Amino acid sequence: MKIILSSSNVLVLCAVVSFGAPFDAQTGSTANSERAANDQFLATCRNTMFDVQTVTLTSTCENLAGRMVTSSISLDSCLSNDNGQLVAQIDGSFSLTCQDITFLGVIDNTVTLTARCEAFYGPDITSSIDLNTVVDNNNGFLTCP
Repeated sequence: MKIILSSSNVLVLCAVVSFGAPFDAQTGSTANSERAANDQFLATCRNTMFDVQTVTLTSTCENLAGRMVTSSISLDSCLSNDNGQLVAQIDGSFSLTCQDITFLGVIDNTVTLTARCEAFYGPDITSSIDLNTVVDNNNGFLTCP
């Protein structure tokens, strides 16, 4: 059986590879679209900044092609307040019940966010979390795994 590919078939094939799951040229397979949380975004991201007004983290990260991409993510989409403790949770909206939010920046390969959060009973609790365990670099874009 002979297979003939026209230029339109090749174009469609290229589009599927380009817009589908990330492709690993070394292994010839598609990469997992969501890397594990322990992949620590700091290993492939630089110039990490935090806007306390919008609780938005911005960083320039390397994508699978080796290009640098600047992206931002609202940490309300990654963090929650669990009885006074900052925890990783998709769409947690931590900033609704936490205040005095402080970003300590990158120190010794950790990115610490600290906030004073409401507890169910008793006084507010000051809690910290390493964003390197919460945020991931997914092909150049900051994500919450």
